[in-house]
Amino acid sequence: MTRKLKNTWNGSNRKVYITSAVGILAIAGLIYAGVALNEEPNLDIEVPPSPTAMLFPSQTVIGKEPTKAPTAGQNQRPTPTAPQTTPAGTRPMPTAAAPTKGAATTPAPTKGAGDGKDTQQVSAEALAALSFSGEQVLNWPVLGEVILGYSMDHTVYHETLNLFKTNDGVLLAAEKGANVVSVADGIITDITEDTMHGVCVTMAIGSGYEVIYGQLEETELKIGDSLKEGDVVGTIAEPTRYYSVEGPHLYLKMQKEDEPVNPLLYLRVNEEAEE
Repeated sequence: MTRKLKNTWNGSNRKVYITSAVGILAIAGLIYAGVALNEEPNLDIEVPPSPTAMLFPSQTVIGKEPTKAPTAGQNQRPTPTAPQTTPAGTRPMPTAAAPTKGAATTPAPTKGAGDGKDTQQVSAEALAALSFSGEQVLNWPVLGEVILGYSMDHTVYHETLNLFKTNDGVLLAAEKGANVVSVADGIITDITEDTMHGVCVTMAIGSGYEVIYGQLEETELKIGDSLKEGDVVGTIAEPTRYYSVEGPHLYLKMQKEDEPVNPLLYLRVNEEAEE
């Protein structure tokens, strides 16, 4: 009876003893580890239920949360980046600017009758040297009848337009291709083209007087050219649509200080022109 109790005690007490001893050793190891790491030991440790669990512990320490990797931005120093440098002797690539809406643009030049011809500046001295004073008579530019007279103080009938209106020049009948000659010595000051009178050549003849030759087909003149009386100015063209009924003609306008005057008052009489 005594031996049986002794054997029972020895068997059960031995297990308890071993279990307690292992637990004490584990606690001592944790305390040592805490002191070595300058951390307070965690004494809230559950004693494993059996010596087998203590002999083969899991990778996770009981009573202490596993260490987590720090998240971005927490207790992390920024990684230094190398400064961007521009190689010596080179310039940074400029950034193309976006086009601005409504930016102003340069319009394309409009072609005129005198385009493509070399021009020269008309000097004031050259204009002052012109001799017409308003007293001399002028040469006829073409020999033809007057088909529409000057009329700025009353209206005259325009056949093509089928209406009465003023006329700031005279229309002299002429054949298509006929030469138009200069009425006096002068200097070409302008060459233009419009839908009503076609190609027009403006010539200064002196004392603020200018003569304009219109309904021209072509001209070899350029601004700044000097002409003598009787020199060719150009040739007669087909009439513009504003004068299709009147037929081919020369539009002759004369003005003084930009105000129209009657050219017929300055031209020689027809008999002299025919001779």
